[in-house]
Amino acid sequence: MWSAGVMLYIMLCGYPPFYGEDDKEILEAVIAGDYDFDDEVWEEVSEEAKDIINKLLTAEKDRLTPKEALHHPWIKNKENNCEIPNKHLDRLKSFQKSKKLKKAALTYLASRTSDDDVNEEMQIFLKLDKNKDGYITLKELKEGMQDNENIDEIAEILKGVDIDNNGAINYTEFIAATLNQEKFVNENKKIKDAFQVFDKDGDGKIDEEEMRAAFD
Repeated sequence: MWSAGVMLYIMLCGYPPFYGEDDKEILEAVIAGDYDFDDEVWEEVSEEAKDIINKLLTAEKDRLTPKEALHHPWIKNKENNCEIPNKHLDRLKSFQKSKKLKKAALTYLASRTSDDDVNEEMQIFLKLDKNKDGYITLKELKEGMQDNENIDEIAEILKGVDIDNNGAINYTEFIAATLNQEKFVNENKKIKDAFQVFDKDGDGKIDEEEMRAAFD
């Protein structure tokens, strides 16, 4: 459980809780329980998360058992918390209303992204995909929407994002719909690659036949 506390600390801030110039200093910091939440990255982390870390990185007699850790408020809240951030919700709605060519181009870009490029979007997808089957269903999407959204709008969003029309949103479709478009538009190489997917004859234009071929 102490090791789980160390891993949780690293996952939330990106660096280990105990530091030293060599192994001896690190071990001394471990024994002293010398860690903190002083870095600015911790300003975005909830007090409940810090509390469970404190209760794991402590003496064995005071440390949470696995059962107690699973019932800690931070864990329980995380189980039920899959709300889509407003900026990604806005992107989903915008994608839903986009023309087919734009959707196709964004889907191509999404298929060429690395996990580092879309880490935040990937984490949201994993939270929404409750049964881990690689798809977000209408029920899962509804659970992740803001409370003021209605079922008809949610169904429309799913339909608009579901490019292959199989009734659910797969990973690539979700990434395409929630991409930070400004970031990728500014990366000219990726935009050029996407254009060339549709410009089959390489003449610098996408004609009617090429459009038909793209959507057949």
